[in-house]
Amino acid sequence: NLLPRETVEFVSHCRKGDLEKAQDMNYRYFELMKGLFVEPNPVPVKQALKYAGRCESEVRLPLCEMSNKNQDRLKSLMKERNLIS
Repeated sequence: NLLPRETVEFVSHCRKGDLEKAQDMNYRYFELMKGLFVEPNPVPVKQALKYAGRCESEVRLPLCEMSNKNQDRLKSLMKERNLIS
């Protein structure tokens, strides 16, 4: 999971009925979540975890690395949310 703490926090807000905070989190991470699906799963997630220093981005055939364009976009989305520097 790329955002384990944030996921727990989001679910907690939902369970408490604090939908305003949950909605704020949804807005904050929505574009990033979309960015994790620009190429076949799990390629973007592994790339994001690599940027976060949590695993390598290697995938087995028939999957291949993300395109440079999508890698740049994903890195930008993560930087905008202060997930990487």
